[in-house]
Amino acid sequence: MVNENSERLIKKAIVKYIRDQGGFALCLQDRFLIGLPDVFAILDGVPMFIEVKSPRGKLSPSQDRMLTDINHHGVRAFMARSVDDVETALGNTEVTK
Repeated sequence: MVNENSERLIKKAIVKYIRDQGGFALCLQDRFLIGLPDVFAILDGVPMFIEVKSPRGKLSPSQDRMLTDINHHGVRAFMARSVDDVETALGNTEVTK
């Protein structure tokens, strides 16, 4: 439960950050598509998917595959534990997990 609350708060902070920067962001939830990232956003014309994790959270194999597949198709997809992680990822030309 602590991880869920932590991830929920981090997710809200990330969505707020992107919206405050003039971007579009929404939380995704699909119980039928395993590994779907938590957030879809567009900032400065750049679409991205963000998998939010608590400070000690780990990607599941399906989440890792989904981020890899999305990146392979030319769209940014990465894991973030904080707004700082999103800022760092947006400053890099190559996003890593």
